[in-house]
Amino acid sequence: MKLSQRGLKFIKYFEGCKLKAYRDPTGLTTIGYGNTRIARLDLEISRDQAEALLKEDIIIKEAEINRLNLNLNQNQFDAIVSFVFNLGIGSLKRSTLYKLLQKNPNDFMIAFEFPKWRKANGKVIPGLERRRKHEAQMYFTGKGV
Repeated sequence: MKLSQRGLKFIKYFEGCKLKAYRDPTGLTTIGYGNTRIARLDLEISRDQAEALLKEDIIIKEAEINRLNLNLNQNQFDAIVSFVFNLGIGSLKRSTLYKLLQKNPNDFMIAFEFPKWRKANGKVIPGLERRRKHEAQMYFTGKGV
């Protein structure tokens, strides 16, 4: 599966775009739309470079999720790509959310799993709280922000 245009807009909205590298709430050096692969604190990029990095990162996340062989519809896939884009595939694989996805991707209990991932360094981050709420909404309804 591929991320939809709606899913891409969703990720862009929540990630924001910073052309100068910075440290995120977890301390990771980040640039563009949440890219950590090439980021270093002295780096500055153009908007076009940020878009290209985002496309590369999305392709990586799509492949990671597709390898899990989950039976997801488009809304569900978009929400899970956003989740993995933000937290990484390892976090998904260690989660109860993943166990529920494997059993039944339509289980309503999935909605209660997204909000559990709202902390960075042990502190609740309002932006993450909001993102998880909207990912759950997207997952079940296709509507996010």
